[in-house]
Amino acid sequence: MKRKIFLIWGLWGFFCIFAFAQEPSAVKTRKVSAIDIKGVKVVSKDKVVSQIKTRIGLPYNENIISEDIKRIYD
Repeated sequence: MKRKIFLIWGLWGFFCIFAFAQEPSAVKTRKVSAIDIKGVKVVSKDKVVSQIKTRIGLPYNENIISEDIKRIYD
């Protein structure tokens, strides 16, 4: 009996941690508010902006920004 109670409380605790650790859907995602290109000497800033997928107003996404940086260096 004690084992069942312990198991139930353990599962309940795990459920609570999992449920509350998730990001609520009501929370707004961060959006890109500005793109600042600095230190460009060989090509124009417009050329750099045309090569990236990140745009002002779109949700901030670290994976896309990482791809943008790789694309710029290529």
